[in-house]
Amino acid sequence: MARPTDLLLLPILAAQGAWVRWATPRLPPAAGPRSGEIPGQGETIGLWFLGESTVAGVGVDDHQRGLAAQTAVALAARQGRPVSWRAIGLSGATVAMARQRLAPRLSSADRRGNQDAVVVCLGVNDVLRRTSLALWEAEMTALAQEIRERMGEIDLLFSGPPPLGEFPAFPVPLRGFLGRRAEGLRRSLATVVERTDRALLAPSLSSLAPHHFCQARFHPGAEGYHAWGNLIADQLAARAFTGRTPTDPAPTGPDS
Repeated sequence: MARPTDLLLLPILAAQGAWVRWATPRLPPAAGPRSGEIPGQGETIGLWFLGESTVAGVGVDDHQRGLAAQTAVALAARQGRPVSWRAIGLSGATVAMARQRLAPRLSSADRRGNQDAVVVCLGVNDVLRRTSLALWEAEMTALAQEIRERMGEIDLLFSGPPPLGEFPAFPVPLRGFLGRRAEGLRRSLATVVERTDRALLAPSLSSLAPHHFCQARFHPGAEGYHAWGNLIADQLAARAFTGRTPTDPAPTGPDS
């Protein structure tokens, strides 16, 4: 995940990381209701979003412009059905924090139908806090199990670390270093998804541009959440699962 030359760059990387933390303003979560329903015809689809600051709507003023609501709007347009959404987010959350503090807010009593799904958006804070691949995989596996224990056999969609190597908030060489770490966690997450029943790995929002980010250049803005929500809605509408079950042998993951 890290290159040998990164060791030589550690003083520069540390200095740049400290500068980014100082220069990047701490934005509040989005205001407004953290749940809602998009109208349509037929049985309601329930969507729960669980994760870090992107689920908390950091980068936009209101949750209606955030990831959960934007995904629900896009999915309702594709399916023609009502979509109920709820955002369970915490700024700074790692996968371990999400399992311990956010997953307990889920309940099968809130289920709407057999097309319901939980969307998990984590990874940025695990990259920044240098979570090991082994701990990341173990905690992601435990989080999936925790969600299933609370929600039953519900569809899971995992959105791993975004391409941090394209984030304008990070200077070079820190940008490349974080990008490689994010890609390593994403490959590791793919192995967890493959051995988890009814689970999908969401595609990353590629070709990031300045208009995808809020003014602070670290979190998505309204256009970024809109584009990301459409990607997730496309995958939820298709529901192309691998057919693996938890008892299938785990695939061999890539070296890292």
